[in-house]
Amino acid sequence: MEAGHVDLDTERFEKIQKEIKESQDIKMKKEDYIFVSLICSLQILRRWLVEKYVINGKRYNDSELAKKVKHQSPVGKIENEDYGTWILGSACYDAVNLTDGMKRRVIKPGISGANHRYATLAHDPLLGLVFGPLNLLSDTVTVHKTNIRTYETKQIDWRIPSSGYKISAPSSLLFSVKQAAILVQEDPKMFYLAILKHLIHLASDSVTIQGLSIPGANALPNDIDKWLLKNGFDSAWFFGNGLQYLGANVINRLSRFVYTWLFSGSADDTELIREKALKDIAIANSLATAENFAIIGSRLGITGDYIKTLRSVDFGGLIATIQAISQSKLVKEDIANIANVWDDIQFNFTVSGSRISQKFTFDTQTIDEKYRDIILAMQEEYESLEDLQKSSFDKRDDFQFENSGKYARVLNVDKGSILETQNDITRFFKN
Repeated sequence: MEAGHVDLDTERFEKIQKEIKESQDIKMKKEDYIFVSLICSLQILRRWLVEKYVINGKRYNDSELAKKVKHQSPVGKIENEDYGTWILGSACYDAVNLTDGMKRRVIKPGISGANHRYATLAHDPLLGLVFGPLNLLSDTVTVHKTNIRTYETKQIDWRIPSSGYKISAPSSLLFSVKQAAILVQEDPKMFYLAILKHLIHLASDSVTIQGLSIPGANALPNDIDKWLLKNGFDSAWFFGNGLQYLGANVINRLSRFVYTWLFSGSADDTELIREKALKDIAIANSLATAENFAIIGSRLGITGDYIKTLRSVDFGGLIATIQAISQSKLVKEDIANIANVWDDIQFNFTVSGSRISQKFTFDTQTIDEKYRDIILAMQEEYESLEDLQKSSFDKRDDFQFENSGKYARVLNVDKGSILETQNDITRFFKN
């Protein structure tokens, strides 16, 4: 064999061998089924734990929570630097009652114990990060109904931090900012203490029966936010689904690491191990999501309650499943094959058997005719080449030189090296 020469038949044979081996290695084995079952079980357990203890965890009424978290003993003013009692005391943005002077005004805030969680911007888990500390530092409450309004508040009894606040007069956001700036300038620690007080307050409100709105929902029309809170689509549900997504991804990442570690010593290459791990993870996540849909589907069939059914969907796990499928090349190929099979099934249902048979016969006949034409053309070429070869070395042929030149060109001989006439031959041997 010449240097640099490639045996195409051997190369093709080795390629076919490699493809067959890879197709066999990609097939799920006993350990893959065990691995899929383990991941699927972990995902189902993860969903159950978060749903039980976070999304549908125990809720308290305000009085029960006050005994657990909020301070009840008489204390001095903030000026006495009793920061702890202020932090655990009432929040001004919980004010719903009006002072006598405010009751005489025509414009009313329009907030109550039933709607203040979604009518005040401080109670929004996202917007409240700004409005909560701002209101606390300025003793104000900012209300969002048809528009945004700010009101001053007054503590009912400054000696008792749990006594609560009443709305005392209309105000503005500019007033809140100025008052907050003055207080922070006098005592810089109040800025951080206000943030801490607000976060503690939101954390306690999130586990009450009424709950807190989804982050950013307080900026929506009150009717929408009211419907969401009433039907359980609150901050606990929102953050619970975020925790579901985070937990699902942690399980998937650990599973991929463990799979790669367990099978790294096998004959499979690194890329193949990675693809097999991703495929197992995608299948396991799909089974866990299918189990979730099966449960909520049966629940919907029994109760007919679409809202509770929607609330029970594991949105975090669903997003993690979609990501796992998108990351697995093998699973996407399987899905594409399923789509092709479905196309075939649709064709078979929409087209009669006799028509399919006729189409197959016609296609086969067309292919046979094309191949027959190709074979005949190839046969003619070989016959022409054979005649050309004979005439090139036949001394009796008057076109010997011409035919030998044609034969040399067919064999890809360099044009400058072809001797086509007697003069060419004479010059070649003289030189």
